[in-house]
Amino acid sequence: MATKRNYKDSLFRAIFKQKKELLTLYNALSGEKLKDTKLLQLNTLNGVLYHTMRNDLSFRVGKETIVLMEEQSTQNGNMPLRLFLYLAKIYQKQVPNEAFYGSKTHPLPTPHFYVFTLNGKDAPAVETHCLSEAFAGGAGDLELTVHFYNISYGAPCPLFAKCKVLEEYSRFIAEVTQRLKDGMDRDHAIKDTIFYCIKNNILRKFLKVYEAEVYDMTSMKWNLDTALEVTRREGIEQGEKRGRWETLTELVKDGMISLRDAAKKAGMTEAEFRKAAML
Repeated sequence: MATKRNYKDSLFRAIFKQKKELLTLYNALSGEKLKDTKLLQLNTLNGVLYHTMRNDLSFRVGKETIVLMEEQSTQNGNMPLRLFLYLAKIYQKQVPNEAFYGSKTHPLPTPHFYVFTLNGKDAPAVETHCLSEAFAGGAGDLELTVHFYNISYGAPCPLFAKCKVLEEYSRFIAEVTQRLKDGMDRDHAIKDTIFYCIKNNILRKFLKVYEAEVYDMTSMKWNLDTALEVTRREGIEQGEKRGRWETLTELVKDGMISLRDAAKKAGMTEAEFRKAAML
């Protein structure tokens, strides 16, 4: 069974949907020292079938703060735009419809945006990118700032010292990557990494409890990329069939091919072809 191409962000979400781990990560990012996990309210936007935009983690901290997080294996210059769209959708869901027409300003939680990248240990440890960088006409009246942290194993990420589980996640990904480089197929690389990490106390508690689920989330029970590719191929095939059908019909009408030959090429009887083509 082949594993998902996006196993990294699947695992990232699984780990940090646990509120204890999520609070530790938030404290590392914000510098706060919160202890009550009840302050966190997950409101992640879940993707739907064939909806390619899906947010990794979004949550509220009390009533005043909202945090959006993304994990990215490769550089994506459109993350500020994506996070802007996610935030708009979250605000839309949280604000009552009648508030849009009232005179009183509806309070909104203050947003913060973070992206965790796996760009290699030599990439910058921390970067900041803004939505305005994409504006064709220069800075306008809208801004959104995203904080990028390089969490590649071996990178000098300032979060590792404050959030051990984030560093262990990074190590897990590095172990899988190394096994792939050594020639292991993806399934065996992940299985072997799970065994290695449990033995060496890397994500041990999480993996001991969710070992089967961790492997299951990496297995291709449903792969959006595959689904889209199948749909694309089916569309091409249907288009080719439609094209052949229209061509055959026109050839018959123009007297370039007999009804018998056209029906044979279409896999029909002459009567079926005549009826379908309304000849």
